[in-house]
This record gives sequence, C-alpha cells and structure tokens, in this order.
Amino acid sequence: MSEDICVVIQGQTNSRIVDIRKAWNKYLPNVVFSTWKGDPNLSLYEKSDCVLLNDVPHNPCFGNLNLQKISTLAGIRFAKEKGFSRVLKIRSDMLPVDSDKFMNMFKDEHNFYLFSWINHRDGYYTDYFMCGDTQSMECVWDFDVENTEYDYPEQVLSKNIKALNKNIVECYHQMNNSNDIFRCKQNDFLKITFNPH
Repeated sequence: MSEDICVVIQGQTNSRIVDIRKAWNKYLPNVVFSTWKGDPNLSLYEKSDCVLLNDVPHNPCFGNLNLQKISTLAGIRFAKEKGFSRVLKIRSDMLPVDSDKFMNMFKDEHNFYLFSWINHRDGYYTDYFMCGDTQSMECVWDFDVENTEYDYPEQVLSKNIKALNKNIVECYHQMNNSNDIFRCKQNDFLKITFNPH
C-alpha cells in the first residue's frame, strides 16, 4: 500500500458510492471524499468515510472549473495537513479496475502522473486523475478562476502542470485491462482506455 499517498476523490457524490468504496477498500484510511454541502447523495456515505463538505460557489465558472478547483484544493490541503507527502486526485465518477495495480503506476515520487495529453485545439492534459507531491498538486490547482484568457478548463491546468518543471508521466501508455479505470456514466461503468496491451 502507498502509505504516503492520500487519495482525493473529488466532485459530486456518485450514486455508485458503494462500488467506489469497494474499489478503494484497501486504501480507505487514506481516502478522502471532497464533495458539496447539500449533495442529494450524502446519506450514501458511511460514518467511517472521511468526507469534506465544501460550499457550492455562486459562480461555477466555465466548464465547472471553480467546482473542480474548490473540491480538489480542499482535498489537497486536507492531505497536506494530515502529513501526506503525495496526493492522487481522481474524479468521483471514476474508479480503478484494481486499485493496487492502478496505484503501482505512481512509484516514483519525483514524477508528476496524469492520464494523458489530448491533441484537441491547442492540446491539453486531462483531469481524470493526477498524482504528485502535495506542493506540486497545490500549485496546479491554486489559480484565479476569473482569468478570462482561457477557452476551456484544461488549458488552465495544463499551463500550471507545464510550469512545475517535473517529469510528466502520461499513464495512458502504461494502462491495460488490469490497471484501467472505469467511468460511471448514467448508472453504468464504461472503460476509459481500451488499450490493447
């Protein structure tokens, strides 16, 4: 088990929380759910779950960027307070096929891991998951949401990731059927990578 990594499950409480908790079962002491006050699915959490309840901002910002920022930063700062040296941030609508094999991708603490680079528009890094030291993660997610120079949320994150001066590892190239992630969509799970190896 990667004891130095806090797993931050960020975003709206997914109705498949039982499946998400089961997927992360071995890591639960290091898992924090960062979600919203007033979320209609809050009753699905168990008393033993570590849940951060964030205020919903008046301005979600373009592409819900402010929602992502607030819930992610709250989880990162919680991990920092608790003494974790690294954070894995994963969206609440995603879960690993096998958490151990998924976590094995994040072995080198000097790297910054994420899902992939997408060659769309000017290109960007995806926000499915990211793993890095707490300071780097905070640098990526601590930004001014009122900045209007960006057309879509991933541009902000990509700019901050590039500024880290870290070795960026795109995990997509390492992923296969055993360490893949699923996306919970309309009460079903869809595989993300479809990687042939």
